[in-house]
Amino acid sequence: MSRLGRRGIIGFGLTLVAAGWTAQARAATVEITVAAGPDCAPPLRAVMAEQLADLATSVTFSCVGRADEEEPFRATPATAGGVRLWLDASLPAEARLTVRGSGDRFFVRRVPLAAGLDEVGREEIGQIVRSAVQAVLAGQRETLSRAEARVAVASWPARATPVQPPRPPPSETASFDRPSASPSSRRGADRDKPTGRHVLDLGAAATLRAFSSAIPIVGEVAVVAAVSGPSGGSLWLEGAYRFPARDLTPPIGLAIRALAFRGGLAVSSRAHGGRIAFRAGVGAGVERTSFSPQPAGGAVELAPGESFLVVTGRALAGTELRAAAHLRVGLIAFCDVQTKDVHYDFRTTDGTAHRVLTPFRLQPGITLSVSGELEL
Repeated sequence: MSRLGRRGIIGFGLTLVAAGWTAQARAATVEITVAAGPDCAPPLRAVMAEQLADLATSVTFSCVGRADEEEPFRATPATAGGVRLWLDASLPAEARLTVRGSGDRFFVRRVPLAAGLDEVGREEIGQIVRSAVQAVLAGQRETLSRAEARVAVASWPARATPVQPPRPPPSETASFDRPSASPSSRRGADRDKPTGRHVLDLGAAATLRAFSSAIPIVGEVAVVAAVSGPSGGSLWLEGAYRFPARDLTPPIGLAIRALAFRGGLAVSSRAHGGRIAFRAGVGAGVERTSFSPQPAGGAVELAPGESFLVVTGRALAGTELRAAAHLRVGLIAFCDVQTKDVHYDFRTTDGTAHRVLTPFRLQPGITLSVSGELEL
């Protein structure tokens, strides 16, 4: 199973746990012990603090040099209404999580990390920590007893790599009733740093655009692709099919459809912890338009259909939402401009031309896209 598939199943299952509540519980405190190397992974702690902001009055972090998988079972329970959490993020390919709630109930989980504590790995750990805390607050149904949790932890593989003792920083408390503690600002700063990677997005799009006075709106479907770099710039490509549109105004009607290939450059900037990106760009394309006269009630002789090419330019701006670790949903507004005047004429027997339909030279529209992300 792919990395996206495994993580989608884990995230979906944990989301179902959280969705089962009729009223969301709130912990008095969440105490987190982290083993994550010499610096204790500040970006990861910021992600967890943000995920728990609405679930706890305060979140307290402490750092240890080496994880002890027996510690959760020896430690004293959390204070009334509180939750204690142990996270071992020092292993190269996975994180190990144990959560202890009131009533001596436990939640344990191994989280595979294909690229370690990168942006995607930190986000996945944060979401699982949030769902785990929700589970132990919800009660017994979604959690384990002490004996069941011990059996689960004992089945974990032995640690493959030794961990060097870190430089333990002082305990850190994130309080959510004071503006001075702002984990989201630290997380946003970390997300804005270049990651040094290139990403390929592949997906599909649906478009509505203005077309003409006689045919106000036409629809398109498209296959879209984009390659983006660490600086936020990207190269985008699109192959689109425009659904047939008809104008049956007498004396003669018209049916029009089109195929288009477009490409261009765009730049993106991220906000809200990296989940939302604002995108703007420009591009150009070629449209192959096919048209055929249609009967519209008049006694006319119909000419055969024809096709022609039109070069277009495009300006675009919009937003993209990271709906999951490797899934993006975009809403883009654009405006296409045709480089030549296009019109469709009806000629009478004496050779006189009468204009039947004239597409807009400027054609604004909106596109909804869904794409999957693949690291190159």
